[in-house]
Amino acid sequence: MTATLDLYRIKLTSRIVDSGTLYGTLNSAPVSPLINTVIGATGIPISSFDTTTGINLFTNGINTTTNGADFAFLFPVEYFIGHIDWSVEATYNETSVTHVRAASPALAAALVGSPLYSATTLSDLSTASPSTSSISTRTGGRTSCR
Repeated sequence: MTATLDLYRIKLTSRIVDSGTLYGTLNSAPVSPLINTVIGATGIPISSFDTTTGINLFTNGINTTTNGADFAFLFPVEYFIGHIDWSVEATYNETSVTHVRAASPALAAALVGSPLYSATTLSDLSTASPSTSSISTRTGGRTSCR
C-alpha cells in the first residue's frame, strides 16, 4: 500500500494572456479610432456595414500564483480471481492573479478608457479550469477498467 501527497506553488511572472477584444467600433458607436486605424493599416478594409470592429492582443502583463495538492493512494489486494490494484487519485488547485501590469500611457490613451484586460480574461485565469478532479481505477483480475 502506498500513498503520496504533493503540495506545490507555481508563480508565473509576465504570463502571456489574451487581452480580450479591444474595440474600434461597437454596435456602430466609435470606441477607439486608433484601433480602426490599426485594422486598416493591415490592409483589412472596414466598410459602413461593419458595425463592430476590434482586435485582440497577446501580452505578457499578468502575474499569477497557483497553489495545489496532488494525492494518490494505491492498494493492491489478492482475491481468488487474482491480483487487483486499486487506486484513488485527487487534485486540488487554485490560481489567483497577483499583478496586472498597467498599459503604457500611449496605449491607455488609444483605448479611450477601455481596460487592456477584460474582466472575462482576468476571471478565466482563475475559473476556466476545474479546481478539483479525481479518478479511481482498478487494474488486474480478469478485466481492467477505469
